[in-house]
Amino acid sequence: MSWRWKTDALVPGADNRDRKREDAPLRVIVEFDGDVSTLPEAEQKKFKRAKAIARRSLPFSTLMYIWSDHVPVGTVIPSAHTSQVQMLVVASGAGGLGAWQLVRRDLAADYRRAYGAEPGQVLGVAVMTDTDNTGAKAVAYYADIRLTCAVQ
Repeated sequence: MSWRWKTDALVPGADNRDRKREDAPLRVIVEFDGDVSTLPEAEQKKFKRAKAIARRSLPFSTLMYIWSDHVPVGTVIPSAHTSQVQMLVVASGAGGLGAWQLVRRDLAADYRRAYGAEPGQVLGVAVMTDTDNTGAKAVAYYADIRLTCAVQ
């Protein structure tokens, strides 16, 4: 998977390890299919509640690639809300602000690292600029998102 992204500023006070400050100026989100019945009962109940509210099934798992203010690149951050969302820091700090950055990732390898299992089928890809917890402002740009298959 590859994409380009750009932002001029980080989100002051953000820290994706802290539920109350979980914001990021840039996120590329990949959703995966899987078997919810294999999850612990508590997670299955969360899926049932979410489906009742959203009136549709949620993806089995989500891998978010983020640009963090200060968490080191390569860090996997579990969501404070569910074990089925994992964040992977692929950029950190002020280096590269204001310029387009090209990011290339091995999606399957990243999934295995974050979840310790093989990924299911990709259901969707989304982008998100998130400042709801800190109340900050952010502007982000995304371009050229590509999923490619390695031929074996």
